[in-house]
Amino acid sequence: MGILYKKTQDLSGVSKQRKEEFQNLTEKQKFENKVSGIFGQKRVQAMVKRQDLDSELVLGRGPDNNAFIILGNDRTGKPHEGYGAQGHTQCDAIDIVAGLGGHAPKEVDSKDREVTTNPNFFLDAARIYISQKTDIDKNFGIAEFGLSQNGVSRPDDRRGLGVHGAKSAVAIKADNVRLIGRESIRLVTGTDKTNSQGGDVLAKTGIELLAMNDPTTLQPIVLGDNLEAALITIVKNVEDLAKVMHGYIKYQMKFNHVLQQHTHNSPFFGIATLPSGPVISAGITCDIETAAKTELSILKHITNLQGLIHNYLTDSGESYINSRLNKVN
Repeated sequence: MGILYKKTQDLSGVSKQRKEEFQNLTEKQKFENKVSGIFGQKRVQAMVKRQDLDSELVLGRGPDNNAFIILGNDRTGKPHEGYGAQGHTQCDAIDIVAGLGGHAPKEVDSKDREVTTNPNFFLDAARIYISQKTDIDKNFGIAEFGLSQNGVSRPDDRRGLGVHGAKSAVAIKADNVRLIGRESIRLVTGTDKTNSQGGDVLAKTGIELLAMNDPTTLQPIVLGDNLEAALITIVKNVEDLAKVMHGYIKYQMKFNHVLQQHTHNSPFFGIATLPSGPVISAGITCDIETAAKTELSILKHITNLQGLIHNYLTDSGESYINSRLNKVN
């Protein structure tokens, strides 16, 4: 759970003059001058001076904050970073950022000298970044899964671009991100035969869910219908085996009953002997134990298997393993 470390009002990074002017006002004067920050009035906080480039158009900035919308070229930080700085064409970009400078914005340094601020994909508070050509995983510090990924290979990747580098991309970053659809949400890949750079899409690429930015534990997603079919087959095989065992026990009980009554011909005129008392006693005990425990256990086992299929592997079951709403391919 996140903890709010910041003060409700933080004037750090504000110039000495602006800070003193604000602090010398009474609460009434702050309200009258419309700088109290309450009821929609302007606030006093550090207003960063973004280092704008000639090729950029600041389409908008909050009147009392560090929210920006910038149209320009691919820029991942300082003026020399990104494809725009390298003179590339077709690397148009839109940068929407709320909280440039992150949790510690500065308009002046510790000696009250004006400072400039550049985009920072790791420090800035929240951002939607759209670029025609960028190294999306590298720029945002997203772990790569190696030089081969989902059938895509880039063995000559000396620049560390990753398999998704130098292509168009959209990144959304914040402490918490929510995608909300009133009716549905679809994550779709493989819609086009060519990518944004005019190259062929040569491989089937999928959707990767990467918790904790750790690719070492990445595994394929199970397909519910296939898993259901496999589990039903396994359960049916176990049930068939239990029925075979049940039949064997019945045959064994019949054999045991015959064995209990087994006699031999005596040497005295071939008269049949009496059945063995210990064998009769052991046979009766075996029959009782088999009927009361083993046979009932197997019947209960078969019943439980049927219940497992109904509860977990049937779409009407209370604990059906497949989601009734969410699907993957």
